[in-house]
Amino acid sequence: MTLALPQTVVQGAIAANADAVQVGDARADTVGVQITGAWTGTITFRASIDGVNWTTVGTTTNGMVPWPTGGAGVNSTTANGMWTGTFSGLVFFQAIATAWTSGTATVTINLD
Repeated sequence: MTLALPQTVVQGAIAANADAVQVGDARADTVGVQITGAWTGTITFRASIDGVNWTTVGTTTNGMVPWPTGGAGVNSTTANGMWTGTFSGLVFFQAIATAWTSGTATVTINLD
């Protein structure tokens, strides 16, 4: 028998500065993000407890960690890839375009 785990997954597109893909789940302990597409810009990872006031997630030592390679944490990206991070105590997570030049990024976020 396979048990279904509670999780929240959303997918959306970023195609302009300030576009965001976001999800909320107060039960989540971890977050996973996958970004694909042909785009040029910066996507920043942010979290919030109230869904209004957002804070950039992490620093160079404890931000979103590239998966599956691990390594130093980051709080933004300029390339496709996958990242994971700790989410405990937070409610909302978003990937937001903070500097956009062109193209469309497809962002998938999983809170688990």
